[in-house]
Amino acid sequence: MKKIFALLLALLLILPMIVACGEEDESSSSSSSQQESSSSESSSTPAGSESSSTPPSDDPDTRPAWSSETDVLDNWNGKTLNVLATKYSAAEGAGAPWAQMELNPTSFGETVNQAFLDRQALILEKYGVTVNWVPAMGAQSISGDITTAMTSNDVTYEIAYTRAFEVQALVSLVLDMAESDITFTKQDYYSQAAYESFTIYDHTLFTAGDFDFGDEQVAYMLFYNKDMAETLGIPDLYEEVKKGTWTYDTLKNLSKNVSGDTNGNGVQDDGDTYGFATKNVTRFYQYAGIFQADVDPDTGGYRVSLNLDQTKVGTVVQNIIECVAGKDWARQGQDSAGVNGWGGSWGSNATAAFNEGRVLFLDEVAQNFDHIGTLNFSLGVLPFPKLNKDQTQYYAPTTREQTTFVCVPKSTADKEMSFYFVDVLAWTGRDHVMEAYYDRVGAKLDMTTREADMEILKNYIFDNIVYDVGMNTGGWQGLLDSVTGSAHNNGTDNFAQLYQEAIENAEGIVQTWNEAWLYYSEE
Repeated sequence: MKKIFALLLALLLILPMIVACGEEDESSSSSSSQQESSSSESSSTPAGSESSSTPPSDDPDTRPAWSSETDVLDNWNGKTLNVLATKYSAAEGAGAPWAQMELNPTSFGETVNQAFLDRQALILEKYGVTVNWVPAMGAQSISGDITTAMTSNDVTYEIAYTRAFEVQALVSLVLDMAESDITFTKQDYYSQAAYESFTIYDHTLFTAGDFDFGDEQVAYMLFYNKDMAETLGIPDLYEEVKKGTWTYDTLKNLSKNVSGDTNGNGVQDDGDTYGFATKNVTRFYQYAGIFQADVDPDTGGYRVSLNLDQTKVGTVVQNIIECVAGKDWARQGQDSAGVNGWGGSWGSNATAAFNEGRVLFLDEVAQNFDHIGTLNFSLGVLPFPKLNKDQTQYYAPTTREQTTFVCVPKSTADKEMSFYFVDVLAWTGRDHVMEAYYDRVGAKLDMTTREADMEILKNYIFDNIVYDVGMNTGGWQGLLDSVTGSAHNNGTDNFAQLYQEAIENAEGIVQTWNEAWLYYSEE
């Protein structure tokens, strides 16, 4: 086991090379001030400590739910919980939400700031523990800080909030949370999707959920102009969503009926009306399942493989091409080739056109509720459409740069404390931070329809955030960019050859990912 662990540490030197460059930040405001971290470290759990309610230790799939909310341990009274979080860096773009609700909650307004303070106070009162949010020394590298901690006794982190693109590099540096009594699948404040994506060979190394609203902030969705839809006689789209009939074909058909020569100059250009506008069309279709996770029928273990269903992949790529090939129903905000583009930075003109009432659907990220501006129409929200009616659920993609996961570093001085307070941070986040965030978002919506809007936002978008294993390796985005980028530049919809050209690189990424997890299958 030690030999394999050493091998994996060596592998970490290779893994960053496959991490693709991150997406640009999309919001425009935030404070760069940070809380200063203290140097206090927590010591080991006192010998002979007892729980007021002993958590069960049987099969996690059948045991009853257990929560630190009710099962209070008093082992750590007076301790400090050091939580490593990615700090904001001006070099990474203004407004980056990474852990700012912990490191600088004032940047999200009075309501969220108060919720954060209430949470801190509750944890101190209920558990006697002070939570110390520690900004990552390297700004971009949680894995680098944890590696340093593992080879030095200077700093100990009990918990770490890592960004999605680092999960592969952290595989051998974090503890298996399945060893704890946390029941990730039984509590509403954990993401079942994240549990399924990152429980491999029965080992759970990462989790996500209601710790904070980082994932919700970067969840993609569609904003739509309710007033325009009503004028055009479009049926209630919320009912379409609930019936499961909100598909790409529906989006395209409605969009084609909306587009028109608004300025009367005889051509479809930037001053006209469009059914659909996007800031970056590639990301709009990124969750197509090019990578997939499944159970190996021979070993019973977890594996990541490529989805070779070219029919499905072809449907996605065709949708992309239709958006960038000069169709008059869609307009793209970012287009380096200068084809069908609004120009501007990250689709500023696309957003302006939506605000002016010339766009029915605009793909957006939730953090831009704060930056959409003043509208003279009622704003609606929709999940990304299904590929077709056979798709079982809606999927809400997030960015690999900004999506955060929680893990327990092997450098922790007290793994039981770390495991326990992963649960504490999850449920206190649900009861305080998330509720404050929902109130913040709700304030941006029409009061007369707010309840219906929030139902769609919470039940069909936020509850369907996808933690795609392939995307988190950097492979999915690279493969998709290769295929769609070449198709865009070549102006062709014959993607088969382009797909095959990209497959070798993707397979290499998959192999590296599976090798990184291999030692768990041998325990």
